[in-house]
Amino acid sequence: MAKIYLDNSATTKPSAAAVQALNLAADTVWGNPSALHEGGIDAGRLLEASRRSVASVLHSDPSEVFFTGSGTLANNTAIFGAAAALKNRGRRIITTAVEHPSVSECMKRLETEGFEVIRLKPDIYGRFSLEELEGLIDGNTVLVSVMAVNNELGTVNPVEKIKPVMKRKGSPGLLH
Repeated sequence: MAKIYLDNSATTKPSAAAVQALNLAADTVWGNPSALHEGGIDAGRLLEASRRSVASVLHSDPSEVFFTGSGTLANNTAIFGAAAALKNRGRRIITTAVEHPSVSECMKRLETEGFEVIRLKPDIYGRFSLEELEGLIDGNTVLVSVMAVNNELGTVNPVEKIKPVMKRKGSPGLLH
């Protein structure tokens, strides 16, 4: 009987190519990439080649690519890093009321540190209002953190339209 898996928002089966690359790295290039011995140097080269490859797909600079061990760590790094880097330029953060706990818990902590966190309430389909978001963005907005796809409903939000609004409204912030 075929197995049916419906939780791809939590984790997705890796492709055969990804498994093959992981196995090769784990079997042959498993050194500490910061070490100065041959195994570490080889691991460091593979890590940097991987960073360049991901950056190429994302049309970004390799220095902008960070690898983490989980989505939670990635969200924490992005949110706390953005808040710390931009706190002198503003204290407003906009998110939604239905974010994953790895985002919503960060927001709670940032509120205790003096950030104003505004939580958009989505409609019954999981969509937030782009017009409402636009009305909230201002020159003090240092971060907009919204899910691209609602993990429970599958609703796709118009995240590609947010950064132009941020620029137009004079926000110095980042989009996460």
